Amino acid sequence: MNNQYIRREVFCCETCHELKSFWEKEISKQTGYRELEEDRQGRSALRK
Repeated sequence: MNNQYIRREVFCCETCHELKSFWEKEISKQTGYRELEEDRQGRSALRK
């Protein structure tokens, strides 16, 4: 293996971890928004 391949592999792993972390945060935020909206709708007089 040459050094160029090793550097790309390390870069890919770091990038993949960052992407995974980013999307986990985004999904968590969206889940929170959805739960708040469902709670708000549950308390709404229009739904009762």
